[in-house]
Amino acid sequence: MKNVLACSTHSYSKYSLERALDGIAKCGLKYVELAAIAGHTDHVVPEGMSDADYAALGKSLADRGLTAISVSGHVDPTQEGNIRTLKNRILLANKVGAKFVNTLSGHPHTQEETTALFAELRKVGDFARDHSVTVCFETHGGIMGKSADCRRTIETIDHPSIRINYDPANIIYFIGDRPEEDIHGVIGLISHFHIKDKIGGKDEWNFPAIGTGTIEFARVIGPVLASGYTGPFSFELEFTPEGLPTAEDVDAALRESVAYISELADRNGW
Repeated sequence: MKNVLACSTHSYSKYSLERALDGIAKCGLKYVELAAIAGHTDHVVPEGMSDADYAALGKSLADRGLTAISVSGHVDPTQEGNIRTLKNRILLANKVGAKFVNTLSGHPHTQEETTALFAELRKVGDFARDHSVTVCFETHGGIMGKSADCRRTIETIDHPSIRINYDPANIIYFIGDRPEEDIHGVIGLISHFHIKDKIGGKDEWNFPAIGTGTIEFARVIGPVLASGYTGPFSFELEFTPEGLPTAEDVDAALRESVAYISELADRNGW
């Protein structure tokens, strides 16, 4: 594939950052999405990191031939203190040379709350722009639910440094719609793409190795690439609530996923 292929260290949420980086590198990938999901997957915690800590992180990546392309910095910006938390992840991205921070939009309940949130997010967009980062709100239900919701949100915020991280499996999980149809409504607004598969319907937590679920990735990725998309594609494997028994099992699922997408890319000239 001509576009960057990466993997989120969140795929190894039960394991250390070092183990995640080992597994990703061994699968032949050269790019990584660093998980800095506060209170959930704290592979990187920018709060309080020193220059020495950043140097050590850079060495961990370089020793494995990996480059950070994005940061998984999912927080709910409607909750107190989380705008600062999000900005810390923008600073993290800037310091490690990553171009994208993926996060949540939150779920405002009234028009007044929505208007206030969007005003704050425009300020976040300014902060991201000033640090050479694009903030990508993930398809995660609510105001970032189906494509019409996402388009309305991004176009209303109206900031060039605020775009979409499209997660096709989340369209099924949160909305119950099919990403093969939904994707057409957000063409041109996507700057980051999670490659995540899905078994089952709405509210069923089952995100297996890519190619073993129900998503027809040729019908989702194809239109995005045909639109001129140049951003990264990042594997995110979340499995079931129990996860997989060992880190080696995650390695195997990632290898299977990379092979599936690589073969699909070759077949379709991507």
